[in-house]
Amino acid sequence: MRTKGGLLRELLPRGAFNGRSFMYQVKRSRIVEQLEIDDNGKKVVLDVDISADAILSQYTKAQYAIAQAQQAAQKAKDDKDLQASEEAMGNAIIGLFKVVFGEKQTDQILQIYDNRALEMLGDIAPFIAEVIAPRVQEAQQRIQERYKQVSKRGGK
Repeated sequence: MRTKGGLLRELLPRGAFNGRSFMYQVKRSRIVEQLEIDDNGKKVVLDVDISADAILSQYTKAQYAIAQAQQAAQKAKDDKDLQASEEAMGNAIIGLFKVVFGEKQTDQILQIYDNRALEMLGDIAPFIAEVIAPRVQEAQQRIQERYKQVSKRGGK
């Protein structure tokens, strides 16, 4: 049963409605980085400016699609299955890149790599694993912690 003030009261810290004014601070988790790709001596710099909270769901789906494609490749029984799994892997990699880099920059990366998604992933995966993934995991942990706090308040 919701208390007086409903969900808003549950989301705000205790004491928020006691008549005192306060400033409630909210921090957004932005990832602002640059990735430099050496394209045969020509430096290409890509700007990454995303909200980890905003991409969390898409990022998780893209990772799942890559895992599914890897499993399909391992289970491939013939050339047809292998070709289908390679196509699924390429699409999954491109999907992950679109989440991280956006459509325009993903197209730019694909041009640099002549649409070779596996080579592209091999070169850029360390950036995603070392820079993007930890920030997305932090966002996921913050969201889970907020949910736990709201659940605890709602149960009292």
